[in-house]
Amino acid sequence: MAFTYDLTTAIGKTRLRLTDTKEGSAWFTDAEISNAGVEAGGDINGAVVILARILLMDKARRSMKYANTEGSYDDTGQVAALRALISMYGGDGAILPTVTITMPALLPMDAGYNPSNP
Repeated sequence: MAFTYDLTTAIGKTRLRLTDTKEGSAWFTDAEISNAGVEAGGDINGAVVILARILLMDKARRSMKYANTEGSYDDTGQVAALRALISMYGGDGAILPTVTITMPALLPMDAGYNPSNP
């Protein structure tokens, strides 16, 4: 797993924004960060959004909340922080795919067809 943290590079700047700066506990490899940058058109903020969404999906997949006599644990704070990070770097617009549904003009066999207004 390649890890570099050099603030003169896009990878280093992306790592700084994600607080992914410790080699022993890094979330992403250099290749993953580089790929996110390519997907975002070379934009560091766009790469941060892509990578934060990956972390959010990972957190959603393994989210836990429990309490017992020894203490409690709740991932909702981490989920909220990731959502705030995504929003802060401009990624709150298109979190989910969007669909536009249109209806073509009515045909003669359709109920409500009006031949005077085709």
